[in-house]
Amino acid sequence: MAIPVASAVTLSPSTFIIGDTISVTYTYTPGAGPEATALTLIRWYKQVGTSVAVHQKDLDNKRSFTVTGVRGDKWFVTILPCDGTQYGVVATSNTGTMLNNLPSQPTYVELTPHTPTVGEFGLDDLVVSYGGSVDSDGDRVVYILRWYEEGVLLPAYNDKTRLPYTEVREGCTYTVTVDVTDNYV
Repeated sequence: MAIPVASAVTLSPSTFIIGDTISVTYTYTPGAGPEATALTLIRWYKQVGTSVAVHQKDLDNKRSFTVTGVRGDKWFVTILPCDGTQYGVVATSNTGTMLNNLPSQPTYVELTPHTPTVGEFGLDDLVVSYGGSVDSDGDRVVYILRWYEEGVLLPAYNDKTRLPYTEVREGCTYTVTVDVTDNYV
């Protein structure tokens, strides 16, 4: 009786971010019946940095899962084929790599005052408050602010939290966008 063989073991996709589904496919010979599928052992391994790859027991025998981790994590999978009576030789997949995970969007952005008033020195300053972004890779979150008057960018105030009253004109509409980055390319 021929020893069962798993070949063309492929982890895909080969690059991914948190929340992506990674999966394994392989070819089984001789033809796999239901008992072979049930007895074939699938083992996932995760390597963090330069550490030794660690068997992820909670993923045993899964063909796919939603990935978690941080930038640079490496994943691979092994297949130990079985035909119901004997095991074959372990086959190993290619290695997949976790890419940079972007920070989450801010949990709050507030522009105050909502309705600026005209005072002795003109209109109120417009002030933006924001925060709550998290970077799952542990990178420093950088906020990118852009101010607009009537839809036109005010580049002198890029990344500023305050638009001074001297720049605020009565009757105009002002908006500010708050984006995030971790400056990791």
